[in-house]
Amino acid sequence: MRLKRLLFTASVIVLIFGFATESEASRFRIISRNQWGANESVLIDGRMGQTEINLDEDEEYTGTPSERAKKCIYDKENYPHEFETSRTITHDKRGRVLKWPQRYSKEVKLIVVHHTAMEVSGDKRSGKERMQAIYQYHAVKKGWGDIGYHYVVDEKGQIYEGRAGGKNVVGGHAYCANVGTIGIALMGNFEEERPSQIQMKALQWLVDEISKKYDIDVGKRIQYHGKNYYPIIGHGDLMGTACPGYYLRETLRQVRRNVKSGKIMQAVRFPKTKGATITRREITSWFTSTLENTLTPVGSIDLTGRPGSQQRISMLIRANNNSVQRRGRVADVVRSVNNIGLWQYLDGERKMRVRREIIMPERLNKGNTTTIDLLVQLPRQAGIYTLKIGDTIYTLQSKGREVGEAKDTSYQSKVDLSSQTHLLQSDSGLLPERVTRRTLSTNPVSRKSESTEIRIRLSYEGSTAILNVARNTKVGNLTSNRLRIDLKKEGQNCVANEYGQELARGIVRITPGNGITKIGSWDTASNSFRGVIECRVVDDELVLINELPLEDYIAGLAEEPDTEPYEKQRAFAIAARSYAAHYMSPDNRKFPGKPYDGDDTPFRFQKYGGVNFEKMNPRWVQATKSTENLVIKKGGEIVKTPYFSTDDGKTKSPLEAGWINFPFMEIFYPKNDPWCEGMEPRGHGVGMSGCGSEGQAEEGKSAEEILRYYYPDTIIEKF
Repeated sequence: MRLKRLLFTASVIVLIFGFATESEASRFRIISRNQWGANESVLIDGRMGQTEINLDEDEEYTGTPSERAKKCIYDKENYPHEFETSRTITHDKRGRVLKWPQRYSKEVKLIVVHHTAMEVSGDKRSGKERMQAIYQYHAVKKGWGDIGYHYVVDEKGQIYEGRAGGKNVVGGHAYCANVGTIGIALMGNFEEERPSQIQMKALQWLVDEISKKYDIDVGKRIQYHGKNYYPIIGHGDLMGTACPGYYLRETLRQVRRNVKSGKIMQAVRFPKTKGATITRREITSWFTSTLENTLTPVGSIDLTGRPGSQQRISMLIRANNNSVQRRGRVADVVRSVNNIGLWQYLDGERKMRVRREIIMPERLNKGNTTTIDLLVQLPRQAGIYTLKIGDTIYTLQSKGREVGEAKDTSYQSKVDLSSQTHLLQSDSGLLPERVTRRTLSTNPVSRKSESTEIRIRLSYEGSTAILNVARNTKVGNLTSNRLRIDLKKEGQNCVANEYGQELARGIVRITPGNGITKIGSWDTASNSFRGVIECRVVDDELVLINELPLEDYIAGLAEEPDTEPYEKQRAFAIAARSYAAHYMSPDNRKFPGKPYDGDDTPFRFQKYGGVNFEKMNPRWVQATKSTENLVIKKGGEIVKTPYFSTDDGKTKSPLEAGWINFPFMEIFYPKNDPWCEGMEPRGHGVGMSGCGSEGQAEEGKSAEEILRYYYPDTIIEKF
């Protein structure tokens, strides 16, 4: 009898709580624009409006593009399909011009969460009044003609419809990342205050509704602008910003988990209160980070690896109100345990141990942004630790076998002692048995490029060209002290002129005095190059060929920018070098009968960005230095190492890709690629995948381990 009463009581509790949960979920709805009082007349204007809206404050014009503008240019050049829209509406139903044309994404991949950065604590206005104020600010004061967010959620859990236009309409909530994304903003400043639980539940309900509407699996990673993300992310995951604020940012993983499991009414656990105990040093740090600079992480703040392993991280710093002086303090560093190792790179190669603070390697002018690179070493005891840099808290998970002396030598580089030092920088923990860590750390090896040179045809088009050069540039057999060389096609000859005076004709070689030549007549970001520029006529066209050392060419390859994990970059540096070196052999010509080894296009050879790509991606340059002259070989021959972007969970064999008699075909049997599951295949599918190498790098795998997986039974040797 007692058991029956207990069962009855339990049933009643389940019914009551089940009903309460269902009732709580049913309270949520989306308040339409008409219901919250949107003034639709501001949508109309007599001129065309902007097409790429940015909700961050306008940047101070300095005459040069900002770092994020450079990244935007790079993304548009490398992922143009992700910027394509299905249609654009420029007029309303009455034929009036819209101030902000309504574009429509072909596909929605990401749900991006923001905060409005306006505190609601003490604000007596209703949510509807605040929504109208946001609308007024975006549509009228900023002059956009509409609100940038798709949805806004107030502290009472009320959800407001934002951007007009309906399903798939492109918003304006994330600079250069508006196409293919949905923006949700929560009212509040979550650097200073917490969202309410009902607000978080409304967010989870809304995310669930959006994921169903757009067929998004919130538990599967997707690829966007070359990066892998879970579909629910914060604004700061896309670019250098503190949005959506500390308290909201730290709960997004719970939001994703709750939506994935169907527990949308599950409460979230907020992180420990920021600044619960404030010291004089922390007050100084707050003033520094808030008034002088903004420091935000690039990539994941969750690091996982073997005990003692090293991982490279990057942080963006922006000088807000004042310039940051060289060697000036940037942020305090607080470790949960003392044996967390931390080093700061000073110039891409040299690094210094970090004790209590990170510093500014070079002066950063007001309004500018740059990247600070750091190397983290996980404690040698398994466990979960934290590393706080400024306001960012990194979670370090140290697990598995401790990194120690190398036990598997089958895949290590068979090179001399000096070239083995890349293993220290690789974060892999693999060290030659006869060399100690102390020996390596005190004997850094500087880069010395081999004389082996590669010839790359540039995709420049035209019968004339203008080269901007330095003094003492050699043109043919003559030396010029002018700053401009004019090239033109005359019959089957290239003719070089200096202010109307002919310097050379035929096959003309230009060797710059300072090592760099800019093609001034080429309107592209990738128009500056090291080495020789050779001008000649091929197939009745003026052709420019860049001849330079192989290592300089690899440093300018524009395929793995600094948005990618460091070990992925190192893996691709070795694979790309192997691919290029294979075709440098007279027996393996990519373009038989042509006076060049490759060209600068990814669909025919490799994407080459030259000097400008180097400058924008110093970590990639460091990756090439740490793998200098290393290629993948089998049986003493360099392996042609194909690689590609994404697959659907499994790589292909050469035969499946339609490649007959592919060299070393036994290496490229189909391999499971679980890091890519659910993705849309892009590329031929043979060899190493971008998504798989990134996934393995994020799991703490070294470049050598990644390459071993995709190119088994091979070794890395010096070229």
